[in-house]
Amino acid sequence: MALDHPIGTWTVASLLVIVPALVIGWHLARDRIHGAAQQLEEEIADMQGAS
Repeated sequence: MALDHPIGTWTVASLLVIVPALVIGWHLARDRIHGAAQQLEEEIADMQGAS
């Protein structure tokens, strides 16, 4: 794929931008995602305890 000039070269080169962007995005969002999941678990536990 990298040797399929010019499209393959651009595809592989774009991975050098896309992969780090995904990793950075995940690290920025994971605390918020974890907090939302924990809050949902607490709400479910409260609902189950109330019944």
